[in-house]
Amino acid sequence: MASGHLVANPAWLTTVLADYYPFLQERVPPAWLPKLDDPKAKGGRLTARMKEYGCGAYGCVIPTLDPDVVLKATTDTTETEFAAKFSKELVVPVVVEYFLVVALAARHEGQRVSLLWRESAAKVGELGEGTARYGRALERAVDKQHDRAKKVLLALRDGVRSMDALDAFFAAWVKSLDQMGELPELRYVASGMKRIWLEQKIFISDVHAGNLGLCRRNGKPEWVITDPGNVVVMQ
Repeated sequence: MASGHLVANPAWLTTVLADYYPFLQERVPPAWLPKLDDPKAKGGRLTARMKEYGCGAYGCVIPTLDPDVVLKATTDTTETEFAAKFSKELVVPVVVEYFLVVALAARHEGQRVSLLWRESAAKVGELGEGTARYGRALERAVDKQHDRAKKVLLALRDGVRSMDALDAFFAAWVKSLDQMGELPELRYVASGMKRIWLEQKIFISDVHAGNLGLCRRNGKPEWVITDPGNVVVMQ
């Protein structure tokens, strides 16, 4: 889910999925259809409830019939573009794996809605909880990185394009990644983000405690990015 306060399951999500359900039945594997609970028959119609894992500023994440795959409906064009073009090219898979991207004709608040099927993650937004050894240090390290990333993003949005001018901002951000990596729990995601930037010039700017979750990498659970919003690819 994108950054922002969680809200109740919105009507637009239900409408979009209801309108496109026949399309989804034809185009996606049956196991990737939205999971529907508490089906009831009434007056010749079948109704059911749709659970969501959370909704943010740009969209909602819901379970599918496959416990290892979730479906996100989003208007975030940066995540959609990242999922379609760059997610499979990362030198280190520090982002949840995306399996399928479908852009719909439907719009919400003027923005086109896309459906993203991606790897399910555990304990999303629970970084630091139940970690007696480091406690709040994990969140503080990620928050510091996030603050420095926002300074880079603000400079880019202000029109700064010269790498000479941006070097200091990026250097400070990379230093915060090194500091994150000093904590064993965060070493995988921090070192991966650093390599992705240095080797591929892909800047994942919106990484905070709320969009980190656990996925299996190299045979063990690692913290990875569940919502790579505001991704910038520097040329």
